[in-house]
This record gives sequence, C-alpha cells and structure tokens, in this order.
Amino acid sequence: MEAKETLRLKGHVKVQKYAGGVVPGEGEPYEVIEGENLFLTVGINELWSLLTGGSANHFDNTNAQIGIGNDKTTAPAASQTDLQGASKTYKAMDTSYPTTPSNGQVQFKSTFGSSDANYEWGEFAVKQSVSAKCLNRSTNSGAGWGTKATGTTWTITVTLSIA
Repeated sequence: MEAKETLRLKGHVKVQKYAGGVVPGEGEPYEVIEGENLFLTVGINELWSLLTGGSANHFDNTNAQIGIGNDKTTAPAASQTDLQGASKTYKAMDTSYPTTPSNGQVQFKSTFGSSDANYEWGEFAVKQSVSAKCLNRSTNSGAGWGTKATGTTWTITVTLSIA
C-alpha cells in the first residue's frame, strides 16, 4: 500500500489601501488587492535551520519585517534572496503579528503610513531583520499594487501556509 500526499507551501498577500484620515481597522479601504507569492530557497533553508537548531533568527514580532520594492517586471524566482527594485522600504510587524501558527498557517502584517514607501509598489517580501533572509517574494503577476501617495496608509497582510 502506497500513501501519496503532496504538501505544498502556499503564500497569499492582501494589500488594503486607506485614504488620508481613514484609520486601518476603523474605516473601510478604498481598494483591496490580493495575490499569491513564491517561497524563496533561502527562506525555506532558514526555516529548516530554525527547526533543526541551526539558527536562532526567529521571524517574530521583534525581528520580522515586510519589505516593499518598486520592481514589478522581474518575475519571482526561488533563487532570489531579496527584493529586486532600486527603491525598498522595510517595516516592522504590527502589534500581535506574526500570528500564532494555527491550521498550518501564519500571518504577517505591516502598516505603511503617510510618509512610508511613497512610490510604485511592484514587489514585497517577508524578511528576517538579523539574518536579512527573505521567506518569499511576489510581483502580483507583474501588475504590482499601484503607486502609494503621501497622505495614504496601506497595510499588507501575508498569509503563509503548508497545505
């Protein structure tokens, strides 16, 4: 008897855009864009190192970041190690993120305020701040997420899972 089951690493991203004066969580976003993302080999290896005791660089509230970059034309590839664009902004996790793992998944969330990352959002990654290793990367299928302007607040929530 042969048992076959394929586990798959999956990543989902949601960008919520709020107009000036609207507080995330208290008001409605004016736009929501969702997409998928690719796990990077360097990130998978860091997870294995954490699991086997070879690393102490946790992706916790103190050390995890979400980065935004302006490259939307370089397709995600497992061999990449960071964002590809010339403009990059990394933000710390919001309070209570990442979430406690449950049902095979974990969520990361960062808020980019009025003066943060005001340029075209073409890519994102979840990064460990000490090791500088990225778990994943996406360009939203080459479409990006739009251009963030001063006065707006955008949040990005990344859900990573093994299914």
